[in-house]
Amino acid sequence: MCLSSMRPLLRCKGRAYGNSRQTGVGLPMALFIIIVLALLALAITELETSTATGASMSVLSTRAFYAAESQAQVALVELFPPGQAERNCSAVTRRFVFPTSNSGLAYCTARVSCLENVVAGETYFSITSTGTCGYHRDPDPAKAHIIPKDAAQRRVEVRAH
Repeated sequence: MCLSSMRPLLRCKGRAYGNSRQTGVGLPMALFIIIVLALLALAITELETSTATGASMSVLSTRAFYAAESQAQVALVELFPPGQAERNCSAVTRRFVFPTSNSGLAYCTARVSCLENVVAGETYFSITSTGTCGYHRDPDPAKAHIIPKDAAQRRVEVRAH
C-alpha cells in the first residue's frame, strides 16, 4: 500500500490514487452553465422588448382610431348643423392637429375627405377620416430631435344622407 502525506496524488505500481479523474471538468461545466444562462437572459430581454413594442403600437393604433372618429363626427356636425339647413362638403374642415394639451390625442392629426353624390335628387355624403398618431416634431428647437419611432394610422368611413 502506498501512502504519502507530501503529495495528494501518488503513483504506486502504475495506479493513480486521489482525485485525478475529476480534474478539468469543473471549468468547462461552469462555462457551459454561464453561456446557457446568458443566452436565456438575452432571449427574455428580446421577448420583453417585442412585448413593449406591441403594447406601444396598440396604444398608438387606438389613439389614431379615436382621432379619425372624432374628426369624422366633427365633419358630420359641420355638414348637418343642429337647427340649420344641410351644407355641402366645402364646410368640412380638411385637416386638424389635436393640441398637445389634450393628453389623450396629443401629437395626433386627422385628415378628412368629403364626397357628395346626388342620386335621384338626394345628396349622399361620403366622409373618410384618417387619423395618425406618433409622428411629430416639437416646435421647441431644443426638443426638435425627439421623434418617436412608432406611429399608427387608422381610417374611418362614414356615409350620411
